Amino acid sequence: MSRTPTASTPPRTLRKRAALNRERLLTAGWDLLARRGRNATLNDVAHHAGVGVGTAHWRFVNKEELLEAI
Repeated sequence: MSRTPTASTPPRTLRKRAALNRERLLTAGWDLLARRGRNATLNDVAHHAGVGVGTAHWRFVNKEELLEAI
């Protein structure tokens, strides 16, 4: 279930979700890159993490940036 932020939504909710999504991307990136090597794409990582491709590209400009974060 996806929630659209509103004026009454506390900002902390978004930061928590953003932090969780980042952790999910890092974990999925570690897993996929360990199994597939550099052939794994940022889109593959997003799908494996269960987040949208846009979320992955918002957090990490490219795969190299994800690798640096890992």
